[in-house]
Amino acid sequence: MERMPIWQVAVRRLEMPIARFLFIFVGGATFAGLLAALALIFFTGGLGEGALFQGFAGILM
Repeated sequence: MERMPIWQVAVRRLEMPIARFLFIFVGGATFAGLLAALALIFFTGGLGEGALFQGFAGILM
């Protein structure tokens, strides 16, 4: 019997399919990060002239 990597053991202990795990945890973290980034950009002046993140740098972020 071959040993499983730690991440496989952790996912198996959650007792949920990989797709559901990705949707709930990874998708939720991605959405929260996107909202935090948008809030940071617009609270520091948006994408306009004189803002902290201007033009392409703000879009790239």
